[in-house]
Amino acid sequence: MKKAKRIFALAGAVILIALYLLTFLFSLMDSDLAHGLFGASFACTFIIPVVSYACILLYRLSHKDDSKK
Repeated sequence: MKKAKRIFALAGAVILIALYLLTFLFSLMDSDLAHGLFGASFACTFIIPVVSYACILLYRLSHKDDSKK
């Protein structure tokens, strides 16, 4: 289980770094599509960590009895 947690943590960090870079690149682009892409990337920068934290919290709450074994 530790190995899976590390893999998911690394994947999450890579996704967040990619989102930060994409947000920066979209802010520098000069096209009509760039404005929408910037907004979506900026929103996902906040939404993805919040949703992943909520999933982890719900998993811990629903599996309290598993840690006692």
